[in-house]
Parts: sequence; C-alpha cells; structure tokens
Amino acid sequence: MNTTTESPRLFGHPTGLFTLFFAEMWERFSYYGMRALLTFYMIKGFLGYNDKKAYAVYGAYTALVYMTPYFGGMLADRILGARRAVILGGLLMAAGHLLMTIENSVAFFGALGLLIAGNGFFKPNISTMVGSMYPQGSEKKDAGFTIFYMGINLGAAMSPIVCGYVGETYGWHYGFGLATIGMLIGVAIFILPTLVTRLLIISAAIATGVAMLWLQDTMLQLAVRIFLGIALIVAGGISFQALGKAGLPPELGGAPDPELLKKKVGGILSLEWTIYIAATVSAVLFAAFVMKSELAGYALYATGIIALAYIIKEMTVATKIERERIQVILVLIFFSMLFWAFFEQSGSSLNNFTDRNVDRVFEEKTVTQEDVGTTLEFRLQPATDDAELAKLPLITQEQLGYVNSHPQAKSKIIAAAQWQV
Repeated sequence: MNTTTESPRLFGHPTGLFTLFFAEMWERFSYYGMRALLTFYMIKGFLGYNDKKAYAVYGAYTALVYMTPYFGGMLADRILGARRAVILGGLLMAAGHLLMTIENSVAFFGALGLLIAGNGFFKPNISTMVGSMYPQGSEKKDAGFTIFYMGINLGAAMSPIVCGYVGETYGWHYGFGLATIGMLIGVAIFILPTLVTRLLIISAAIATGVAMLWLQDTMLQLAVRIFLGIALIVAGGISFQALGKAGLPPELGGAPDPELLKKKVGGILSLEWTIYIAATVSAVLFAAFVMKSELAGYALYATGIIALAYIIKEMTVATKIERERIQVILVLIFFSMLFWAFFEQSGSSLNNFTDRNVDRVFEEKTVTQEDVGTTLEFRLQPATDDAELAKLPLITQEQLGYVNSHPQAKSKIIAAAQWQV
C-alpha cells in the first residue's frame, strides 16, 4: 500500500523512512552482534566444539536464516501485512537473543531456532514497507533505499565492536544481553507513539555513541569508535527532527484483508493467532535442524526445489516483460548465492583466522634480562567475583601462546595463570 505524496517529508523523503532506518539499524545491531560471538561461543564457551562442528552449526543457522524470509514474505503479503510481520519477527528474535544468555545446550539451539523464525518475518517485510512509502515511479525511491541501507551498515558496523568487545572482555552473556537490548529497541521504535519513539531514538543513539568511547583498549580502536559514535548521533538527530513532523503512516504495512485475519481456524483460534503460534512453534523445528545440520541440508534442498518450481510455474503465466525480468532475477540470484557464501566466512573462518593468527596486542612492556626469575600472573576469566583475581591483568593471546580453541585457553577457567620468566 503506497502512501500519498502529501505525507510529511524531510530532504524529500517520507519522515516514516527514518523510523524504519532506526528500527532496522537496531535489528542489524542485534543480529550481527550475536553473530560476531556465535562461533567463538561454540568453540571457546561451554559447548567446547571443534572447528568442524562449530562451522556445521553456523552454516545450518545462516542458511536457514536466508531461507525463512521467502515464507515470511508470502505470509505477510497474503495475510498478515508487513507491519504485523515485522513486530512478530522482532519479538521472536528478541526472545532468541535473550535465551542465548542461558548457558545450556537446549537453550542455545532454541535461541537459534527463534532467531531463524523471527528473521523470516522481520527482514523481508521492513524493506517492503520502505518501498511502499513512495508513489509508483518515484525518483526518490532508490535514494530512500540507500538511506535505509546506511542504517543497516551502521548497525552492522557497531555491533561487532560493541557486543563482540563486551562479550569477550566481560563475559559472553553480557554481549548476548546487548544484542537483546538492541532488538527490543528496534521493536519499540516500530510500535511506540511517535513522541516516545523520538526520545528513544535520540537517547539510545547518544548513550551508545558515548559508551563506545570506553569500550576500547587502544587509540586505533578509539578512532573507529569516535567515527561510528558521531555517525550514530548525527543519524539520531536527523531522525529526531524528521519524526517531529510525523511518524509511520498508520495505514502503512496493513493487512490486505483484515477480515481474513479474524477467520476462525478449526473454530477455535483466529487465523492471525494461528500464524503467531505456528511461527513460534516452528522455532523448535529449526532448532532441530541446526542441532542436526544434515537435516538442514535436506530441508534446504527441498525448499529450494519447491521455490524454483513455483517461480518457473509463475513464469509460464506471466507476460513477456515479466518473464524476462524474472529470468534476469534468477541470474542475479545465482551469483548472489556465491557472494553470500563468501560473505558468511566473516562470521566463521575469518573470525577464527584473525583470532589465531593476527597479532592484535599492543605491548606495554618488553621482558628484559632483569625480569628473569620473576613470576608474571594473569587472569584467564574475563568476568569474576573474586576481588583479588579481578586485580590481575586479563591474559591475551600474546602471553597465552595457544590458539583460542586450545583447552587451556577457555575463558571458563577461573584461575590465575603463572609464568616463570
């Protein structure tokens, strides 16, 4: 449903775009913040997986994340409407991030299942809402999507250095907790009244931008965080100004047939609530697929064949122009698959390569001949309740001398490591 050209605008764009900008930014913050920790958590955390097992889980998880938007988009287009789908997806993802803070294998895979189901509803439909705000043929639409994508990039840039830093420095669960907060902010921005949304956007932007200045160990890290903090606060200020005119149009993303949502299924529940419950229950199925990654492979093959067959069927009844456009899309999809296969190495193999092979330690002192015979003590656990242990400097890979998948490098160990120099 397109809104009218008379809707309030800033820089020539509907003011609702800036609500969607921050809702998507915080969703991407939560998603990539969790992803930055996921492989490390499986290998260095309580699961103690080797690389092969961790990559299998990660691969099944990310593949299913890319599969579910196909179904979430169809349900939104035909029944729910984009607005309800985005709210449902955001709440499921927030529950998944929160469940990730529990150190239990069942909770861990359940969290991944919720994230997969939630992403299927959130990711495709918020982008649809961006396009729906512009009239057919609008010259501003491409620029609007560029602005929207800047929010994606900003959230994705902030999340690893905030959630990743906090998770590895202070404890995994603090990092996952920040991802939970980010997702809840994204949902809140989407559903709260405009005045509250304005205050939430500017306050969260300032708080996060300022906090990033303390979440660093070196001047290089500080420079990056200053740049991102300024970008975040400026974006927050622009959005605050834009939403002073108007927020999301109430009709944007509405259900195509509101009466259909009320239809009883089996004479018990409405179709709307049936979808909500089924989406939540589907997380159990996705959790099983991730736990047994070979099942995910079978599911992906099946859904891929079904989706391709459906597209080919639609091509047979489409007009010549529509058919040619679909053919172009299929070519782009093929090469897009290759791109995303390489892109997803950033959350798995590239993370481990950097962690194990790149020297990221800025030395404060060089051991000299005078230090021979002395004992150096370090703390292995990022977060500890032991006051004396907390006084010791946190060990780095520089002193440890082991790759981080080595048993002696696990941060669960609460002990002071000693070396005789």
